[in-house]
Amino acid sequence: MNGRITIEQKAATDSVYEKSLKAIIVYVEGLTQTDILRWFTKHGFNHSLRVLKFANEIIGTWDNQDLNVDECYVLTAACYLHDIGMFTDRYTNKYSGALTNDDYDTIREEHPDITAKILGNEYEITSGNSFRESVN
Repeated sequence: MNGRITIEQKAATDSVYEKSLKAIIVYVEGLTQTDILRWFTKHGFNHSLRVLKFANEIIGTWDNQDLNVDECYVLTAACYLHDIGMFTDRYTNKYSGALTNDDYDTIREEHPDITAKILGNEYEITSGNSFRESVN
């Protein structure tokens, strides 16, 4: 990063954002411990870290890093949370064996909406607290 601070470091300069990001990390690490989609491309915590790394690399190529603290927080949180919809009991119950191409397509199509519902507390994950309970 050529001495530049990362987006997560910049977001953490705000103490409220720093606390929230720490809680998000704990939430995502705990949620992704389950191997619900063991036959799917790995979307666990390390995947989120790679997405964050790529976001930093892309931003690092800009001549002028004009993202403010709020934007850095939102981008960092999105990197961590973008696939949490893939870690629900919905898929454990629905897909117990090998997946067909249609199954893969369904999961790819559904998981962004489920992620949004989890973040909005409209979808309960049976493996723990709701998202808002976990990060507040």
